[in-house]
Amino acid sequence: MPAIFALAWVTVRSGDAVIPVAMAGEGSRYVDGLALSLGEGGATGYGPTGNAIRYGCSFVTNDYHADVVMAPWHERAKAYGFKSSAAFPSVEGGRPAKWPIRLAAWSDC
Repeated sequence: MPAIFALAWVTVRSGDAVIPVAMAGEGSRYVDGLALSLGEGGATGYGPTGNAIRYGCSFVTNDYHADVVMAPWHERAKAYGFKSSAAFPSVEGGRPAKWPIRLAAWSDC
């Protein structure tokens, strides 16, 4: 079954904070009040968005709720019915830029 994307969003990095700046889709309220950080001390900096920013590579999780990296967001994602997620870095001048694109899907990818 193909994925049905419930949410697409773009973030911008501001210091250690990761701030959602644009979102679209029926699941866009998921982003409301979401706290993301690139700080070394917290798990919320090592999810798809943080890793896309930090390492400049795509990050895909096909089973949101079985992936321990996604643990900080399991309950929130469950409330919205998300089953998979992906983050793709943007690149500027051959280097990772500060605004990765994030997708979340209802159906399995």
